[in-house]
Formats: sequence, structure tokens, C-alpha cells
Amino acid sequence: MRFRKMIYIIIPIIIIEGAIITLNKSLEKFCFGHNKKNIYNNNSKISAANDNFSYIYKKGTNENGKTNICFKFTGMDTIWSIISENDAMISINFSSDIELGTFKVVLIDPNNNITNILEQSQEGTEVYKVKKGNNRIKIVAKEAKGKLKLDITPEKDGLEIDIISTN
Repeated sequence: MRFRKMIYIIIPIIIIEGAIITLNKSLEKFCFGHNKKNIYNNNSKISAANDNFSYIYKKGTNENGKTNICFKFTGMDTIWSIISENDAMISINFSSDIELGTFKVVLIDPNNNITNILEQSQEGTEVYKVKKGNNRIKIVAKEAKGKLKLDITPEKDGLEIDIISTN
């Protein structure tokens, strides 16, 4: 009799636990960013025109060629569109402090070629070629938390380059 009562208690517990595990895996895959987590090393997804991201928080400014933000997010987000009438050079002064996860900033030319600007925590100033047309700067992260500062300026005055914040 006692054995039978134990079976009636244990079997439902096992079934419920199995259902909970299955439900958690399904929700993670379809609702909570499984696809965003797979973006980080996939250049074809990164170079796509659309963005795919989930922010836990994002604070700061992104205007006048300058970015100064604190964030916690997963996915990819276009933060700048750089439209140039001719091939030109831009200077990017950057500083990032990443506490968690993986993070990078990329420059995407009109042909969807990707150049890494920075990865993880980094500081520096670099000069990059922007091609005629619409170039984009995206931040890409996998469960990243940190701070980012960018300052984008054309290398020569008078060039027809528009640096437009996209968010």
C-alpha cells in the first residue's frame, strides 16, 4: 500500500518536471532571443539591412556623430548611417568597457562588407574608408553589459558625408 502511494506521488512529479524543462527550452528558443544569440559570429546576418535586438536597458545619447551609451542587450542594432557622395575617410575615436558577455562594433559598407571597429573593451582612434553610398555602424552583442563612446568625424573638411543617428 505504501509503495503504491509513493508511485502516485513520484510519477506526477516526474511528468511535471519534464513538462517544465521542455517548456523552458521552447520559450528560450522561440521567445527569449535564441536567434539573437546566434547573430554574433554570423556576418551574413550582421550585414543585413534589418536589426534584431533586445535591450534590458539603454541609456545615453547618440547624436552629432557622437555616441555615449550604457547598455545591456543581445542582438544587433544599427546606431549610425554614414552616407557619402564619394569614397572618403572617417576617423573614429572609440572607448568601450564591457562587463559581461561579448560585444563588438562593426562598419558595413554599401556592398555589405564588414570591418570590425572594436571588440570587447578597447580604446583608440582609427581611420576607416567609407564607400560611396550608405555605410552603417552596428553594435553587435551576445548578452553584453557595458559602456560605449564613439566620436565619428570626416578626415577632410568639405566632404559630402552625412552622419545620421538611426536611433
